[in-house]
Amino acid sequence: MERRLLQALAALVLLLAVGCSGSLEKKLVGTYTASFEEPAGAANDAASQMARNFAQMLGGSTTLQLKEDKTFEMSLMAMPIRGTWKLDGTKLELKAETIMGMTPDQLRTEAAARGKLPPNAGEMNKPMEFEVDPSTLTLKAKQANAGQMSMTFRRKE
Repeated sequence: MERRLLQALAALVLLLAVGCSGSLEKKLVGTYTASFEEPAGAANDAASQMARNFAQMLGGSTTLQLKEDKTFEMSLMAMPIRGTWKLDGTKLELKAETIMGMTPDQLRTEAAARGKLPPNAGEMNKPMEFEVDPSTLTLKAKQANAGQMSMTFRRKE
């Protein structure tokens, strides 16, 4: 009897865990706008001011739409990015399938042919990672370097 009670309790805990995860996934579906924040102690020189202005411009024009079918659309300065998303706990991954209508490999090949390969070209196939705050539904991008600007998506109301 005690063993069955423990099995039933374990099944209940598992159902609650799965149910809560699905609940957060459903809550994430929607449209978000980006903002960019400087790291603490950022310089106040002309180059830093130009980066701040550029980040403000990017923030207003960068949107993300997470769809119920686990696909997403992002617009980064009118550059469309489409792909799939998945949630693991509070870790959100966006995997780009097309950037400006091309696969990441096609885009990298075309940029290389023009001699305009971006410094992060090798990372185009890596998913973008975000930490989700379930209470505010904000998505904070994982930073590659501690000193760089951080990007946060906030839900449009």
